[in-house]
Amino acid sequence: MPKTINAVYENGVFKPLEPISLKEHARVTLDINLDDKLRRQLKDLTENIYKRTAKYAEDNRRK
Repeated sequence: MPKTINAVYENGVFKPLEPISLKEHARVTLDINLDDKLRRQLKDLTENIYKRTAKYAEDNRRK
């Protein structure tokens, strides 16, 4: 049965923000959903990289 929990990623480990009832070493599948603030930051960063590198892409197309 699917269940959504909030977690923080620290030092290579996902740490639940609320208690969960799982047996030790239970295997789970994680679906990663970034919060809106992080999603906006990632979008802004991607757009900034694209703008700063577009010139080089155009230069390579002309060759």
